[in-house]
Amino acid sequence: RQSAQLSHTELRAWSDQHRRIRGIEREVLPTRLLTAAVDAVIARSNTTTHIGALRVVIALELHRKRHGTYPDTLEALTPQFLDSLPVDAYAAEPLRYSRENASYLMYSIGPSGQDDGGDSRGDYLFPPPLAAPFQATLTDPDAET
Repeated sequence: RQSAQLSHTELRAWSDQHRRIRGIEREVLPTRLLTAAVDAVIARSNTTTHIGALRVVIALELHRKRHGTYPDTLEALTPQFLDSLPVDAYAAEPLRYSRENASYLMYSIGPSGQDDGGDSRGDYLFPPPLAAPFQATLTDPDAET
């Protein structure tokens, strides 16, 4: 519509402008699509890893409640508490886990793809450090008061 209302000289300038815009779109659009695809893969990896880690956290707590301590390895959770161990989508391996005294350290290497030894600046810790103050206030509904 807009082009029908332009004079010949204005139409040429309008056409050149739209040709440049279309050229930019051809260059930028694939980049935008690639960025959107990468973002979607990262979001899916985050979701998959976090859901799997939540399942393991619950299984760890069930193991602790039944046996009095956390297991030495995550494999000890199968098949009693988990059918199979979830995979860290960023490493294509099980989540990193180690027992530490009466607690444990469990983490994903995260999007960096580098194992930072459970450092919260690069790895995803489960449960997240933010949860610690809330965990301290939780009470066991089955415990005798």
